[in-house]
Amino acid sequence: MIRVTSVCQVPDESEVVVARDIILDNPALTLEMLAQARVQKPLDVQMLFSNPLDEPVKDCVLMVEGSGLLLGSLKIDVPNLSPKERSRVRFEILPTRSGTKQLLADFSCSKFPAIKAMLSIDVDE
Repeated sequence: MIRVTSVCQVPDESEVVVARDIILDNPALTLEMLAQARVQKPLDVQMLFSNPLDEPVKDCVLMVEGSGLLLGSLKIDVPNLSPKERSRVRFEILPTRSGTKQLLADFSCSKFPAIKAMLSIDVDE
């Protein structure tokens, strides 16, 4: 993160100081299984995200998909996050086939347009 500060001088007025934090990398998005995956048994998965900014983020949405793990995709509206707040969202998937599967997540909000994460899940019979 880079803090940029500028001083602006407006004619016939006082100076104005503006400071902004610029984030060059997206923050981490973490996916965790909360149990062992088995075919046709519901599995809880948890998404973790921390807002690194000194300002709130709004309009947060988590999109999740995975062949053999979900039918179609799952859209979850995530509550707004205050500055430095951590979000924990749990959701359920239902593995339909055994083997190693990939769960893909795409998190977006007002300040971060596309944060992606992947979780490899070994599904037992």
